[in-house]
Amino acid sequence: MLDSYTRRYDQPGFRFESVDIGHIVYECIPPLAQVRISGSATGFADPFWLRAALETLMENAAEYGSGSIEVQIETSARQNRITISSGLAHTHGETSGTGIPEPSCRGSGHYGIGLEMARSVIRQHHGCMTVQKKQETFCICIQLPRHWLEE
Repeated sequence: MLDSYTRRYDQPGFRFESVDIGHIVYECIPPLAQVRISGSATGFADPFWLRAALETLMENAAEYGSGSIEVQIETSARQNRITISSGLAHTHGETSGTGIPEPSCRGSGHYGIGLEMARSVIRQHHGCMTVQKKQETFCICIQLPRHWLEE
């Protein structure tokens, strides 16, 4: 039985509840990364899957960025926006101008599917994710609905 703070969408394996997005972002900071977080927000999400997606994105930013990551959390009446940005350390082997290296550049043990898996998790949350390269910085922008979406 689910209480009034926990709900399920019809997607198997997802359990949505009210979460502190800033706290989840804080838990995803990779070891030895220099991360600056600004802002805070709450929303409905599956904390396990949201954490898994954010960990993947933060690890990529730490591994392929300049070593300094900035995370900005903004909220409005309808949505939460999480922006992860880092300077580019690698400029060769980019994927379609995003600044993120091709999977073959990552070495053994990497399959190159982390970004697409993170995007899929965000879609399951009825959100969207974009990756952009601006000058010598890449930005990953995640938009999630702030409130429960009735279907």
